[in-house]
Amino acid sequence: DLFAYEDKATDALVLGAGMTADWLAGQGVTVQGLRTPYGALDLTMRGTADRLSVHVGGAARPPGGFVLRWPFAGLPPATTINGRPARWQEGVLHLPATGKPLRVEVGG
Repeated sequence: DLFAYEDKATDALVLGAGMTADWLAGQGVTVQGLRTPYGALDLTMRGTADRLSVHVGGAARPPGGFVLRWPFAGLPPATTINGRPARWQEGVLHLPATGKPLRVEVGG
């Protein structure tokens, strides 16, 4: 549950909900091959309150996509998913499960 958990109501995987600011600082957190109900997940998260980098890979393809909750106080800065502008809704960012790697960049 620290790294990813299934939201059964939406068939989505919620990413990094249990990670603290201390964990994300410096080198951040990387997990590879995490077993989920939707396949293996690779996840890297690192950052601070003004800059966050997230990489999602692996075979996991939840029908409801991935959900990323802003892990810091305040509102998230400008965000891109694979270089395209993305919008947070009430501190939540929805990511498609396309089967291709996703790179989320926040701030910076």
